[in-house]
Amino acid sequence: MTFRVLTASIPKVKTRSIVFSVLADKSKGMVPDLVVVILDASNLKRNLLLYTQVADLKIPVVVALNMVDVSDKAGIKINIDLFAQKLGVPVVPISARKNTGIDKLKSTIAFANSVPLQQDTIDIESIAPGIIAQIKGEMQVENPYIALQLAHQHETLSYLSAAESDRIEQLEQEHSFHSQKAQATETIARYNFINDLLYDTVKKAETAHDRNHKQQDR
Repeated sequence: MTFRVLTASIPKVKTRSIVFSVLADKSKGMVPDLVVVILDASNLKRNLLLYTQVADLKIPVVVALNMVDVSDKAGIKINIDLFAQKLGVPVVPISARKNTGIDKLKSTIAFANSVPLQQDTIDIESIAPGIIAQIKGEMQVENPYIALQLAHQHETLSYLSAAESDRIEQLEQEHSFHSQKAQATETIARYNFINDLLYDTVKKAETAHDRNHKQQDR
């Protein structure tokens, strides 16, 4: 089994294109069998954006929920079972700093499903239906999110031929595709999904500071 480990901090443009190539380029047989996405349990909202993007590539995923000791100390209570159920993937709480949960993570990776089980996070095809459909047809791409990323990143993807990149550029003109506008639409949809997920699965205990603040407001 080959797998990749991704953290939530990925630089933009060139590095992002390299990451996408590793996860989506099937021509060299290097697409991983599994992706382990490491999320900071104390800062889930920002971290989950990366998860949703990886999940929509439809590669099997395991989530390692790191820094659970920090989130517990901060009064952040995560319903792990419900969190995993709503994502449709295994979620393993760990603390890399304290070396807890690592054996469970290794076991989960070893016995992970070979097919992607994750739920769709957003309706990808509604973002740019015309160009996504045409790229899927002409480039023989099954996954709509990969098709969308080809529209965004074709100029920096080394595995595309010059003719393929030029054709995607032509399709952008034909469909009046605006990359920044599409990215903004996607980001809003992803954060709507994330907000709903966190509302259902994460609660923050009231701290002494919160109680004092409420008393001062009265």
